[in-house]
Amino acid sequence: MANENLEEVVRTEAEIAEVLLGLVRQQQNAIVHFQEAALRTILEQQEDLLRPFEALEKERVRLMGTASIDDGALPPAAKKLKRLAQEISDLNKQNRTLLEHSMKFVHQNIKILTEDFSRKLIDARI
Repeated sequence: MANENLEEVVRTEAEIAEVLLGLVRQQQNAIVHFQEAALRTILEQQEDLLRPFEALEKERVRLMGTASIDDGALPPAAKKLKRLAQEISDLNKQNRTLLEHSMKFVHQNIKILTEDFSRKLIDARI
C-alpha cells in the first residue's frame, strides 16, 4: 500500500516537474528577449507550482520511511522525475548566467553614461 502511494506521489511530482520545465524554458526565452511582463507572469506561475510540489516532496520523504524499494528497481516515474530535475537545474544555471551578463551589461552602460560614475545620471532639479 505504501509503495503504491509513493509511486502516485512521485508520478504527480513528475507531472508538476514537467510543467515547471516548460515554464523554465519560457523564462529563458523571456530573459533573452527582454520581456519583463512575461517574466513576471512566468515567475508567478512557477511559485504557484512550487507550493504543491513542496507538499508532495514532504509526503514522498514521509512515505520513503515506510516503503521498501529495491535500489536497482526505481519506478519509471522516479527516473522521469530525476531526469526532469536535472534538466530544470541545467536550465536554471543557464538562466542565472544570462541574468548575470545582463546585469553586467547594464552596469557597464551606466558607467559609460556617467563617465565612470563621476556624473549624476539624473538632474536633481527635476
